[in-house]
Amino acid sequence: MISTRMCTYKDKAAMKKLWTELFGDSKSFTDWFFDNRFYPQYCVCTYDNDLLVSCAHSLPMPVLIRGKEIPCAMISGIATVEAYRKQGLMHKTLLYLINELNAKDIYAATLKAVNLSTYYSMHYYGCTLSAYIRSGKKDKYACLMPYIEEKANSDVSCRQIDIYDEFDGLHACYTGFTKGYSGIAIRDKAAFKLKMNDYLSDNAKAIAVFKDGKITGYCIYFDEKDLYAEEYITDDLYSACAMFKALKEQGKSITVKTSKKVADRVGVKNTEVTEQNSMGIINIGKLLESICGNGDYGVKVFDSFYNPNNGIYLLNGKKVNDKYHLELSSGHLMQLLTGHKSLEELVSEGVAVIHDKVACDEISKMFPEQNCFIADEY
Repeated sequence: MISTRMCTYKDKAAMKKLWTELFGDSKSFTDWFFDNRFYPQYCVCTYDNDLLVSCAHSLPMPVLIRGKEIPCAMISGIATVEAYRKQGLMHKTLLYLINELNAKDIYAATLKAVNLSTYYSMHYYGCTLSAYIRSGKKDKYACLMPYIEEKANSDVSCRQIDIYDEFDGLHACYTGFTKGYSGIAIRDKAAFKLKMNDYLSDNAKAIAVFKDGKITGYCIYFDEKDLYAEEYITDDLYSACAMFKALKEQGKSITVKTSKKVADRVGVKNTEVTEQNSMGIINIGKLLESICGNGDYGVKVFDSFYNPNNGIYLLNGKKVNDKYHLELSSGHLMQLLTGHKSLEELVSEGVAVIHDKVACDEISKMFPEQNCFIADEY
């Protein structure tokens, strides 16, 4: 008999076994994850009698959208045993989870899919961009001008660091960085420590840029056959270039994951920009109230996956039975609210329908495009 429910700590062993069988993570990371990131009250399991056949993990993770702190959850570790796939179990498991997250007053969710299209049927579409900067070990790097200028004008350095020794400075740097982005994870000190411990569980290393005693950029990376930088954080031109120069000096091929804005400052031609995290709405009313709060305009929303999202809403979040000015799916509304896409772009793609051009011109002005980025993938 197939049954779906929230997890308890008694499910930990079965959840860990399924994770180990279906994902290619190291033993050290998997052990760390289930010792530190397994929150059963935010995880759902589906069993066939006593056999775990499908599951989904999540974690409360507030995000910053247009400068507003939004209660959000990161969904990860979505898995179904191969013999049980294509039976609707993933949808059943995730629908159960989303209902529970709604009850916990979570307004939206983010996730990193291997293939974004996997979750289109849930109306979860790409809402952030990541830039991947790649450089071979013999490639030259010529962005030296800001390095030379800053070296002459202030006390600056870029060096290897111990994450714990520089914890407060790293956290302050990350917090300042988030203010320039939409869709990015907000980390208080506890969440930041959890994320750093996550990296350290797989033997991550770190470098940071110091200007007059303050950290203005940092890079968390993995040093194996090649270098892979998982978190490359700065809003400073000098720091962006100096960290890349420091990585190049290690004489290995490099891949850096960062925001498009930072990648543009580094200035390496071999850079690929791609959608990273998908996002979906769990509570449209509360999300609109938090981000917009304007009661002059209405939007009709459809959602074939999560029925509570369907309806007509004013942009202050109030649900009404009235005329509306715009019509689109909950997932495309999420793209508009985050600023990942403009209203004009959504209309040109045929996924948003304008019913009142004058009103929609005003709606468009309320929601200009933003720099959408998140470092977190799970």
